[in-house]
Amino acid sequence: MTKRIVDEFRTRGAVDVFGMSKTGDSSHSNAARKLLKGVRAVLASLWLVGKRISGKRVLYTTVDHGFGRFYNILVVAAARLLGYQCVIHHHTFGFCRERDRFIVLLDRMLGKSGVHVLLGEEMVESFQRLYDPVAQHVILPNMFMVPPNTCSSGQAVDCRSAVAKPFVIGHLSNLSVAKGLSEVIGTFAELRGRGVDVILRLAGPPVTKRDADIIDDARERYGKAFEYIGPVYGDRKAEFLESIDVKLLPSRSEAQPIVLIEAMASGKPVIAFARGCIPSLVGTDGGVVVDIDEDFVARASAVIQGWIDSPSEYFETCQTVTKYSQSLHKMANSSLQLFIEQMMSPHGMNAEETSNQDVTRHLDHAA
Repeated sequence: MTKRIVDEFRTRGAVDVFGMSKTGDSSHSNAARKLLKGVRAVLASLWLVGKRISGKRVLYTTVDHGFGRFYNILVVAAARLLGYQCVIHHHTFGFCRERDRFIVLLDRMLGKSGVHVLLGEEMVESFQRLYDPVAQHVILPNMFMVPPNTCSSGQAVDCRSAVAKPFVIGHLSNLSVAKGLSEVIGTFAELRGRGVDVILRLAGPPVTKRDADIIDDARERYGKAFEYIGPVYGDRKAEFLESIDVKLLPSRSEAQPIVLIEAMASGKPVIAFARGCIPSLVGTDGGVVVDIDEDFVARASAVIQGWIDSPSEYFETCQTVTKYSQSLHKMANSSLQLFIEQMMSPHGMNAEETSNQDVTRHLDHAA
């Protein structure tokens, strides 16, 4: 995500980049990596002095996780002392579920001229409720991360394919119970138990030995109807999404997952728990959002059963998903361009002007 934004900056003129993430390889101990990151935070602060002298006015950075947020505070404090406007991009949702003292301090460091970049309306609502922030905010959803050429051309899958072959349930993630592995297999098992012709296709690495054992047990039990592909990237990831009929994501710890955006861009509906910014991402046209207190297996299996029983309904759903995804992508890119233009402005970012044109305010009209 950061690379895409930096590339956009570079197309419009000079931008200076300091790599805060260069903290050594995995052979270093955790303490050594923290020390290296601390050194880089100090170097970044000194680097900002030189850039301020050369006329730079705006600092853009992302929020680290764990103890790394301490270094965010150090760099932002130095930037504020030097007179920078600071724009902080948040990519996770955890701090919007429970008040985090680091985020409180970071917000106070930003001051009234600072800007929090948030993923969606759900994040904004939780953020304002938990923190009563001093800084401003803008919304920049993740949809711009899916390149235009991966979006479907508008031709949804032929509904006859859902009749002529087993219906393929897909799940692509870091495979774990926390990410919904049990609910995915449970949905598949429920439909198989009814005698429905379905296949479950999994992709991604198991997170723990327990997760690997769950996958192995299911593969042994269901045979060829259970397909485990392993990690997929690039073209193989695109091929995986094209090969499935629905994407499940019953995770309880998401923000605004790229994989759901990619699935919808492939013209495939998604069924996911209402976590993070997923409700505004999926809406009513990208698939089905299941309330966090609802039985995911019962709801997902009923929806899939309905699509299998009515291929024309499934076909119409895929057409709607395709059009919706194209609209989201177009609006997300417009939002990104406005964000970049504001950042490159001699006067810095005007959060109020940018927020008036954010993507999520227009989701009801996307399709």
